[in-house]
Amino acid sequence: MKGSKYFMKFLAVGAIFLLMMPALQGTINNSANFKSDNSDDNDIIENQGTTYYEDCIIIIWGRCNRVWGALTWIFGFYCPLFKKNLNIQASGMGNESLNVIVRGDGLGTYFDQENILIDLRGATGVMYWFGKSVLFTGNQIFARCKAEYCWVTTP
Repeated sequence: MKGSKYFMKFLAVGAIFLLMMPALQGTINNSANFKSDNSDDNDIIENQGTTYYEDCIIIIWGRCNRVWGALTWIFGFYCPLFKKNLNIQASGMGNESLNVIVRGDGLGTYFDQENILIDLRGATGVMYWFGKSVLFTGNQIFARCKAEYCWVTTP
């Protein structure tokens, strides 16, 4: 009984967080800010190109047509027991767009990215992709992963 109360509170907080995400997009900025190796302390560059994160937690949701790696899907669900390498890509075709939140060295947020590639190395977590589902049709994806290394490439 006590555990179900905590679970319901967790779900309520999660739902509020998801409802607030569009408002946070302008506040957080559309990407994490990192300093380049040869810049001054006052020079902050925005994330354009490839951004690298170490020991990070990634939340991904949206639509994509390509998810590849050494994956064995069970009705669209994937939960690796061992660390795996995988890639998730949205190329902007057929209403593809991904929303990504990365928490590692810094906070990286990528909302409604139509052309994005996420490369995860040493990832564990849970993923559900409708592209491999027998029960549903579509190309929606939801993933919550912890990765040793993550590269996010945007145009």
